[in-house]
Amino acid sequence: KNSFILSNQRISLYCTTIIPRLFLKYSFYKGVLLMDISHYTSILSNRLNSYFDIQYNNQLHSNTFNIFASTKLVLGRTMISQKDIIDKFESNEYVLVKYFESIDDYKIDDFIEYIKTTPNLLVKPHKDHKSSYINAIIVCNTLPNKSTIKKIKSFKYEKIYKFYFQGFCEIRLFIVGLSDNLVESNKAGKKLKKVYLPTS
Repeated sequence: KNSFILSNQRISLYCTTIIPRLFLKYSFYKGVLLMDISHYTSILSNRLNSYFDIQYNNQLHSNTFNIFASTKLVLGRTMISQKDIIDKFESNEYVLVKYFESIDDYKIDDFIEYIKTTPNLLVKPHKDHKSSYINAIIVCNTLPNKSTIKKIKSFKYEKIYKFYFQGFCEIRLFIVGLSDNLVESNKAGKKLKKVYLPTS
């Protein structure tokens, strides 16, 4: 009898505390259990935190991003001492994460057109500028159809500043499906797909 009461207490504890905590991280979409955008934001922030300055719900021109992260690396070549700098190389990287509760071809097209304007907003070319990478991440509950994903995969953007004398900018485009636990990207972003997986 005591064993039966203890078992009931454990079941009650599991139902009243553990399960609700799990559901804070996950929700249902069309009957499928999936990760919540807030939990995905937390996971991604932990991955980026050591290397990037991170802002949340940041507005960039006409779009608001769940995560806006940036980092800058400056390297210099020296001769005899650290004060004798021959030249410097500046490399920048930006991460723009935007969540769409529902996604379709029109939203993808609008986002792609918008993202092509971001180099003008973010990149400031100069003689020491070598490269700027913009990682644009579309987050949705489930991945769209194959024809829409094909738009992501075929997207290509590179902007060259003064014949590379002031560097270049490249856009890496990703789409993340929370319930699918999958990431698709264009060719430029292929090597970074694992970074944006929705797994903790």
